[in-house]
Amino acid sequence: TLFNILLASRWIIDGNLFFHTDIARDFLLMEDIADNKHLTLIGPRSGAIPGLFHGPLWLYLNLPAFLLGNGDPVYVGWFWVFLYISSLGITYYVGKKLFGEEEGLLSVLLLSSVTILQVRALFNPFGALILSPLFYYFFVKYLQTNKVKLLISSLFILGLIIQFQMAFGIPVLFLSFLYLIYNLIKKRNFSHLLSFFVLSVPLSSFLLFDLRNNFLQVKSVADYFWGSQMHGKLSLNFFQLVMMRIKESVMDGLGIITQGNNYLTIILLLFIIFALIISFKKKSKNLNVYFLFIYFYLGFWFFTIFFRGPVWNYYFLPFIPLLILFFVSLKTRVNK
Repeated sequence: TLFNILLASRWIIDGNLFFHTDIARDFLLMEDIADNKHLTLIGPRSGAIPGLFHGPLWLYLNLPAFLLGNGDPVYVGWFWVFLYISSLGITYYVGKKLFGEEEGLLSVLLLSSVTILQVRALFNPFGALILSPLFYYFFVKYLQTNKVKLLISSLFILGLIIQFQMAFGIPVLFLSFLYLIYNLIKKRNFSHLLSFFVLSVPLSSFLLFDLRNNFLQVKSVADYFWGSQMHGKLSLNFFQLVMMRIKESVMDGLGIITQGNNYLTIILLLFIIFALIISFKKKSKNLNVYFLFIYFYLGFWFFTIFFRGPVWNYYFLPFIPLLILFFVSLKTRVNK
């Protein structure tokens, strides 16, 4: 893992960041905040739906490093190394708490390997990648203990994730709500639904922006899904779209941790299926944890059916640590 951190830092050491369009956009927005003292309620424009914007949290997260380095990208790059290491620490913590010390260490090794190339060019979806294991951990622990403070923590973190990447956070929010409705009816803890009000804190910037701009984003989303806005939509019928999403959920979704190696992706899928069958037969103690991940993962891809545009890999980038944790935890079900 330490060697992987050194590899990930190599571009920063050489001052050789991958300064692509989205990175340049973020630096221009931070420059505007710094030079004009212009505190913004929105972040970069979303590429999925015209008129929709990400939250500003990624900009404010990077702004101190931008100011300390007087706009020098290399200073911000070193902050990206810190974020990379933070993602490893959080994944280790969650892996250790949910599955054990060995699983936590192995998860960190795999995550540090898979994300080496990303450190030279971080943008807003990486913020969601850092936090996704914490959201999942608090959600699992709430279901296990029924402690409302864990649900509040989980939903607050999910709100921060939405700030970083709506394409991931919004489907997960809907899926969380549906799952909690079922769970709360089953346990008759209806008062726990009030926990959703905590989302008003991390999502307040979206609300304030729309109130000041005649609900621009709400109207943009409505125009897109009700058909009056056709920009970026794929010319596929419903059946073709479903078939494409099924293929993407395997080859692209799992391929994000096999670096697009199709043969390795198929092997990974077969291993997961085999290990799950063994887990169900032996009634593994982690079955509920496995089921919840499968619910979120397949549920995410189900929601993409209603989105007519292409699903880029940075939409589901935050699944990387969760996929790795899921994969590593299954190793105890089969012969080592």
